[in-house]
Amino acid sequence: MASESESEEDYMSETFLASLDDVKPGVSATREQRRQLKLQEKREEIRVNKPPKKAELEKAKRDEVLAKPISAESKGFALLAKMGYKPGMKLGVQKEGQSNGLEEPLSIDLKANRAGLGHEAEEEKQKKERVEAHMKHMKARAAMHNVLVGDFRKRKRNQDEQKILIADIMKSRKACHELDTRNERELPVEDWHWPIYRERKATEEPVPASARVPPRRNVPFSDDEDDHELHGEDDEEVSYVYANGKPAPREERLRDLPLDEIDDKLQRITKHLRDTHLYCVWCGHQYESEFELSDQCPGTTRGDHE
Repeated sequence: MASESESEEDYMSETFLASLDDVKPGVSATREQRRQLKLQEKREEIRVNKPPKKAELEKAKRDEVLAKPISAESKGFALLAKMGYKPGMKLGVQKEGQSNGLEEPLSIDLKANRAGLGHEAEEEKQKKERVEAHMKHMKARAAMHNVLVGDFRKRKRNQDEQKILIADIMKSRKACHELDTRNERELPVEDWHWPIYRERKATEEPVPASARVPPRRNVPFSDDEDDHELHGEDDEEVSYVYANGKPAPREERLRDLPLDEIDDKLQRITKHLRDTHLYCVWCGHQYESEFELSDQCPGTTRGDHE
């Protein structure tokens, strides 16, 4: 065992690595390398001497035959000669790209499958139609996506604008109520100029203290999400009043109105505040005179104040 281990070469030793410099390419230095070279030679010999496939032989023979011109001894040539054909002449009618018929025989197009004549052309046509239909569908989806995105952005923009308009109206109504009250007005110029509240109507039967619901006068009707349902009460059980206790009509919810109607309401109450009280809701200031209002106030809209 010791002799065998000593006879084996150490492939990582300096002696073996130094000997590699003197070895020419392709020359084996060890028994394993010689074995690998022999295997490689056998594989190459098999590859070179491998007989060609039947299809390759048929194609080569066919190309060889088609490359030869028709001999003068053939029956076909004799028939053409009787009709006036001479070597070098062209056959057939004039076609596009050819000045006077054909000089070479028509090429042979062999079918490699069992499909009927014209099947490949029809299949290619259907494939093209499928691609065009798919592209048309994708374009339609892209166009619909753009429309939906545009509609979503428009709705989102309208919702944001609606919130801003409603907030300005609610702020203007509070200011209008306070300023009209200072001028000893008991009712607003328009019904909705002042905040409207709900309260339970008085009943003849006494209501237990545990079942009493205090009037929610600190929350305007149109600015409360749950005002349509006040502890399950119907409209017959509640009444609508202003802050001074005067009866008021039931108003529409501002968020249910179209955007242009909300904007119209804001313009009307803004005009009333400016003309009657010289007040600008966005400045938050009541001016002393019309000249001061027109000179110091930027304008009659929120955009003018931004």
